[in-house]
Parts: sequence; C-alpha cells; structure tokens
Amino acid sequence: MSPQSLSYDSRILKEYISHISENGIVIITLPVCVFALLDYTDDSRNAKYYSFLSKENILGYSKWKDMKYHRFPILNSGMKWLHIVKDSQYRDYMGQRLSDITKQQALLNGENRIKGWCRQFGLKDTQTDNIPEEVKKCFDKNVKVVKDMIELALEHKLRPVIVSTPHSDALNRHFSDEFVDAMLYQNVKKANKRDVPYFDYRNHPDFQKHYDWFINGCDWLTKDGREHFMELFYQDLSKYLGDE
Repeated sequence: MSPQSLSYDSRILKEYISHISENGIVIITLPVCVFALLDYTDDSRNAKYYSFLSKENILGYSKWKDMKYHRFPILNSGMKWLHIVKDSQYRDYMGQRLSDITKQQALLNGENRIKGWCRQFGLKDTQTDNIPEEVKKCFDKNVKVVKDMIELALEHKLRPVIVSTPHSDALNRHFSDEFVDAMLYQNVKKANKRDVPYFDYRNHPDFQKHYDWFINGCDWLTKDGREHFMELFYQDLSKYLGDE
C-alpha cells in the first residue's frame, strides 16, 4: 500500500482490531515526516480505501465514488481499460527482488524526495529544527492520534510497538540530527507515554549503501530489502517478547 496518514492508520486499526487475537502485535509505523501530514487534499488518495473500509471511515465518502472506485473501477480507469483487449508488458515494482538503480540515480531520487517534502510541508530545508507553525499544529493532532492508537491496542489486550523503517544514505545524508529530532523523535516521545517498544531502523548500517534494496534507492524497499528488514525486526521483536 502507498504511504498514508496516521489518521487512516487509526481508522484501519479501529475497523479491524476485533480480528486481532489477544496479545497480538500492533505495529505503528512512523517515518520521519509522518507527524507533519494530516490527510491528503487530493480526494483520489481515498480511492484505495473503498475496497476494505466502511463508509464511516472513508473521508469524503459518497455512493458515486463507491461505484467508481470499488464496484465498477473501469469507470475510473481512463485509458487503462485498453489493457483488457491489448496485451502490454506489466512491471511489478513491488515484486522486484533487487532494483537496477545506480548510485547516481539513488542520490538524485534522494534530492528529489527532500525537495518534494520541503514543498509539501513548507520547510526551508531539512538541516535545521526551524519548523513552520502550521506543521507544529499538525504535530499536536498526530501525537494524539498515535496516543489513541496505543491506548486502543492496550485496551484490547494487544501489544503495540512503534517502528521506523530503513532508509539508504541517499536520503539520510540530507537529514540533520536536529531536524529528525524536531520532526520525529520529539513527537514519538510525546506520543509514547506508555513507553511501548520503539524499533528504529532508519539509520541501520545494513541498508545505507544497499541502494538495490530500494525501488527508488532511498526508502521504498524491494522484496529482498523487505525480507532483510523483516528478519531484523523479527529478531528484535522476539527478544522483546522473550521468545528466544
């Protein structure tokens, strides 16, 4: 699934929490800039939720959109419907074991990711802790969302954990410690009053130069990258749970 807001993480958890067995693990994923994002203004971003969320949990829900996005998706397919009658090559990016990206491409993608976030959140750069006031207002709202998810999990006798996923140095080189502390770690500290485990792989050495473990060389893991990350996470989680 493509990136989403914490508010949608919360909606999904609320809708499906009854399907998780007692003592089950609830993973709350927190990338660097996630506390700065409320919800996307582009309504098409909500399309993917029509197939598995109830209407009460979908922003801007309407019956017409349900028809367009879920029941008859061909209505929203544009020219893609031609693939039904004409063979075309399909590239499964998520199924790639390794990407064929070069270091230069990875570094360029890292620069473009940073530029995109600066535009999106009104940041001057990713080197200082000078965060715009509007972004700080988002922090407060999202801290509460994470707090509520943790409480909800504990109320249902589940075990919540927080995870920050790996980046390569194509992205990490652009972040100062002060920026990451202001954007991520301070907010994690405020949200995690219950002191649930926090597994932080953002700077894990295994991933820093392994650009081919990322589809874009930066932060979208390939199949091999995901498998290695999950091995690390499973080992750390097992130690926490005392299963080893």
